[in-house]
Amino acid sequence: MPCEPVPAVLAGPKDEVFAQDALVPTTIAGNINEALDVWCKGFPLPVIREGELLVLLNAGGYAAAMSSNHCMRGRHYERLLL
Repeated sequence: MPCEPVPAVLAGPKDEVFAQDALVPTTIAGNINEALDVWCKGFPLPVIREGELLVLLNAGGYAAAMSSNHCMRGRHYERLLL
């Protein structure tokens, strides 16, 4: 997997949020239009609710430099966290 998804904000202490029994198989997808719009299937993550933000670690070439307005998706942004 080119990018590892993690929640941007944890809903509790890290040890509890990422406990083995708290993780659920998760599929992460964007606007379904192309095969690459599915980032991962069955990836173990804490429960993510609609509207919560995910961070895609090690985005590399999948960043804003590769963006387009395909299907009127609009512009997105990226942040470098140090």
